[in-house]
Amino acid sequence: MKQIANTHYDFSRYMNLARWSCYYYQIKKTLALKPERVLEIGPGDGLYGIYLKRNGIAYFSADHADDIDSDYKVNLGVEKIPVPDNDVDLVSAFQVLEHIPFEKVSATVAELHRVTKRYVFLDIPEYSVHITVSLKLPLLPYFQWHTTIPRPIAHVFDGLHYWEVSKKGFSRPQVRAVFAPYFHIREEFTVFQNPKERFYILEKK
Repeated sequence: MKQIANTHYDFSRYMNLARWSCYYYQIKKTLALKPERVLEIGPGDGLYGIYLKRNGIAYFSADHADDIDSDYKVNLGVEKIPVPDNDVDLVSAFQVLEHIPFEKVSATVAELHRVTKRYVFLDIPEYSVHITVSLKLPLLPYFQWHTTIPRPIAHVFDGLHYWEVSKKGFSRPQVRAVFAPYFHIREEFTVFQNPKERFYILEKK
């Protein structure tokens, strides 16, 4: 998995409203699952972990980059995560799996299955057409609706992403098939503010 420098997460260039909305759903959905122990693969700027710890959750992180502060060092997709079987209630990996060649993703998912007791929470880029509707009329609630339509073009490795959901060879059914031996898909969704990301909440079989 390619190392991303810590400077990549500088707020002024990394953060925008769309990305901020993803943090909201990552944190909200995680808290709704009521985990006691969470391991995050690829903590990035650390914001997710800060909120989880403030809500009384035992939080741990793993990353292979030397300049990222993490509890464990691991090159996911190549090395085993250095924790025991069933060590945490939830493993989160946001914007991580696309940095691993797709042929190694199944083995990686198996490793996440080994580590978690219950859940895995993923966020993976999706290449699709986005249709969004936002409407506010007097005396009526705010209305938002969106949908995504896959665009199955060939993926070209850009130095970071080996694959993205909905590109050729990585369709939604093909991605679900990778999860199927290990997990039930508890929830799969995109969000109005950033529909180019596809979220998966997986429950261990």
